[in-house]
Amino acid sequence: MKVIKVLILGKSNVGKSSLINYITQNHTTLVSHKLHATRISTYHGYKCKDYYFHFIDTPGTSITESNLLAQAMKIHASKHITNCDIVILLTQPQKTYDYEHRILNELRQSNKNYIICVNKADIDLKNIFSLSLKNKLRIDKYSLISLKKNIGISELIDEMIKKYSV
Repeated sequence: MKVIKVLILGKSNVGKSSLINYITQNHTTLVSHKLHATRISTYHGYKCKDYYFHFIDTPGTSITESNLLAQAMKIHASKHITNCDIVILLTQPQKTYDYEHRILNELRQSNKNYIICVNKADIDLKNIFSLSLKNKLRIDKYSLISLKKNIGISELIDEMIKKYSV
């Protein structure tokens, strides 16, 4: 069985923990509407086909805050980049993608396989935010999912396998 280490990064409340709970069908990660519910990285496994996914759920970090909590959460998230096989940069429909732009620049410098994944796609039915996403992040391809409506999850898993196999 091949093991794929998948690091999930993103701002608070974009659905990182919810994505892991949904895929693994196990509610072991803390999910909350409050900011910074996840304070340290947690690990979760999932078997699919001939693969074992080792998900790393990271705290949602702030790029601009520099208090002790923010610094500790950044360290927890960033230390896993070198040890993972794939990074999922999880975001959602929003007006700006400055945070994601900064993280994506770091990922490009690290030469890691990554997937840009937009959760809550069901709230952007007219694709209002897709142009902003493409322009700000300078990308052509991204995964659209909705955990609430069960959209795009199996395609995301297939994309992870494809990225790993490259």
